[in-house]
Amino acid sequence: MRKHACREVRSTCLAMVATDAKAAARRPFEFRTIKQRERHGYQATRVRKEISVVPIIVPSECVTYLSVERPAVNYFNSAYITYIKLISKRYGRSNPVYYTSLLFDARVYFGNNVTIDFYFFEFLSNRYQRSFVEMHFKLCDMVHKDPFFGAPMRRGGLEKPCPWSPGKYHLYNMTVPSQAIPRGFPFRKGRIFANLSFTFPKGKIPYTGARLAWLQIDMEVRQADVKKIGVKL
Repeated sequence: MRKHACREVRSTCLAMVATDAKAAARRPFEFRTIKQRERHGYQATRVRKEISVVPIIVPSECVTYLSVERPAVNYFNSAYITYIKLISKRYGRSNPVYYTSLLFDARVYFGNNVTIDFYFFEFLSNRYQRSFVEMHFKLCDMVHKDPFFGAPMRRGGLEKPCPWSPGKYHLYNMTVPSQAIPRGFPFRKGRIFANLSFTFPKGKIPYTGARLAWLQIDMEVRQADVKKIGVKL
C-alpha cells in the first residue's frame, strides 16, 4: 500500500451478548470437587455473559489528487519572457498535497497566439517513457474552458479576459481538481512536459512557431482522506 493511500477507518465496539438458558445448558459448569457436584446436582448450569468484539468498518471519504514535485524550467525565450519560475511545495507534513506556483514576466501580448502542448511520460522500468496521453491547447481556450489545466490557472489568478497584456504574473496555489482526474488514468507515476510556442500569421513575421518555454514536472496520482487534506480540491 502506498504511503498516502486511502485507508478504511476501523472502529470497534463492545457488544454484550447474554446467552439464554438453552444455550447455557449446552455448556455444563465444571466443578472442581465431587462435593460441589453433589451439592448443585448434575443438571447445574450457569448463564454467563459473553463479551464479543465486533469490528465495524466505517469507510472514509477518499479523494484522488495529482501530486506534483520537482518542477524545472528547461528553457525560455528571453526575447518574449524576462523570467519564468515554476515552484512546487506543500504547506505542512499533515497535508500531502503539493501546490504549484507559476511566476513569469511577459514582454508581449499573449493569448490564443500561444500554443501549449502537454506530453505525459510514464515512469516504467526506472525511466520515463512517452505515453499516448497528450493535450494540445490554444492558451485562451485552455484557461477559460479546460477543467484539468485551465481551472487551476483561473484559481491561481489568471482571470482577466484574453488576451493578456505584457507584465508580471504570479499564479499561486494551483492544483488539478480531483473531479477532473479520470478514474481510469492509464498510469500512476510519470512526468509532464509542457512546450509553449508562439504561432504567428504567415507573412507578418519572417518565422513562425517560435518556442517560448519548455517546462517539466513529476506527477503521481494518489489518494488521501479528505480529513487529512483539510481542503476541497
